[in-house]
Amino acid sequence: MHQKPWKLVAIGIPVRFNGLEIEIMTQLRLVRNQDYDPISDRTWEAIGETVKEGESVLDALIRGFREECGDEQFMPVDILGAPTDWSTGRGDHEHLYTPLCFLQNLAAPQPWAGPCHVVTVPHWWEPDYSKSDGEAGDHCWWSAEHLKHELDHRRETFHCFHYPAFWVLSDGILQKTFPFPFRA
Repeated sequence: MHQKPWKLVAIGIPVRFNGLEIEIMTQLRLVRNQDYDPISDRTWEAIGETVKEGESVLDALIRGFREECGDEQFMPVDILGAPTDWSTGRGDHEHLYTPLCFLQNLAAPQPWAGPCHVVTVPHWWEPDYSKSDGEAGDHCWWSAEHLKHELDHRRETFHCFHYPAFWVLSDGILQKTFPFPFRA
């Protein structure tokens, strides 16, 4: 069997603050090409996009929100793990990323790898799937407690590649080990 080449992807988990409550968004994945992804249709996922040649991870992340969520003007309040610029002063330019986590999958449905960032959105923000690229069809805002419960008891309802990132985020919020250095 021919192994597919792996793809670099940028993944973002939208969060918003509703008073003191942190809400985490998932969206319902709609797979249009079953050959590309035969196992993830109608699972809860984060926002993810393949990084194009010459494109930065964060540019792909913002493009993913715009395309998948139907918001052409989307700009996050903040991105936890956004890069800081570094240079030795010899014509180089590096980006230091500190994402929530780095995910890699070399098995079905696709060999993907990439950083997952927490993306803070305004408290009023909602996706508009009627204007999207059709890769998602619904969404849900979860409390960390409810999401963690579903992840622990109904993991098959989540996209296999995004599942660990949702678990790390919800568990970190509940254990108060996940830092939120910003507020919406």
